[in-house]
Amino acid sequence: PQITKDYAAGELTRMHHLMFKSTKLSYFMFLTMCLPFFLETRTALTIWLGECPEYTISFARLTFILALSQMLSNTLITAQLATGNIRNYQIVVGGAQMLNFPLSWIVLKAGAPAYSILIVAIAISQLCLFLRIGFLRTMIQLPARAFLKDVYLKVVLVSILSLPIPTALYLIMPESIMRFIIVSAVSVIVTISVSYKLGCDSAEKSFVK
Repeated sequence: PQITKDYAAGELTRMHHLMFKSTKLSYFMFLTMCLPFFLETRTALTIWLGECPEYTISFARLTFILALSQMLSNTLITAQLATGNIRNYQIVVGGAQMLNFPLSWIVLKAGAPAYSILIVAIAISQLCLFLRIGFLRTMIQLPARAFLKDVYLKVVLVSILSLPIPTALYLIMPESIMRFIIVSAVSVIVTISVSYKLGCDSAEKSFVK
């Protein structure tokens, strides 16, 4: 609501600031929650289902990645809808999203495994993200370079640096409920720490405090 209100009031600089902050913090929060289950997918699914059907782990992990990818577009979509100028945007971005079906059919027809449709969806999600950025450069004067530097590169960096320590524990320890608990706890602590130290600027750190 604040993003829409700022656009209506012509406060584009504040609107951009809210978009940047909202995108990063929502991504970091979701990453904190999903990374333990990304690593311990088998254990979590075994607790839930008792037995993991074929491809379930791959589907679950790729779904987490897809959700994180789409998280980056949420505030961009809000900002675009606030303008009310949706025709060209929907034709291009909506058209790109519709590629999911024919491309998925092609890769499956070529003999790729069933979970490959999620890899296609992730790639198209990233394509749509950059298309949205391109449109918003004109529609709301979005500073695209700043978005890529201060948001996109930071969330990628945080995602990469949050992985090594919990992944090492996951690989070293034998599969058990205790490993699930330890890996999850360490993952949450590491992700929060990295997000705060490297993902947030001084103003955002003050906001979090």
